[in-house]
Amino acid sequence: MEKGWLFLIVMGLVIVLGLMLRGRITGPDAAFRKWAEANFGPLARRVGSVLFYVTVAVWLVIWATADGEDRTRLSREFQSFLKSVEWGQDKNGGTDAAAPEPPAPEAKP
Repeated sequence: MEKGWLFLIVMGLVIVLGLMLRGRITGPDAAFRKWAEANFGPLARRVGSVLFYVTVAVWLVIWATADGEDRTRLSREFQSFLKSVEWGQDKNGGTDAAAPEPPAPEAKP
């Protein structure tokens, strides 16, 4: 990774340049934004609505054609995932009791 630093510097400069140009391209009075809204604005809203409704319809068809076991599979998988990472468990076995204190060192006479 000899050129790793060069890559990071170039990527940093690209990000800074993109942030600087973003305001000029997407500003409310920018020529590109006016052109894009005039040409694609109404179509983009319709395409977004159609895409939303088609996605909902496809998911409803998938849900309606699935058998009962597959319909509940997502919740079972999520519960098994939570159990695997011991969600909400503290480090002493999930109990609210404090961990036992280590025995005190015995004093020598």
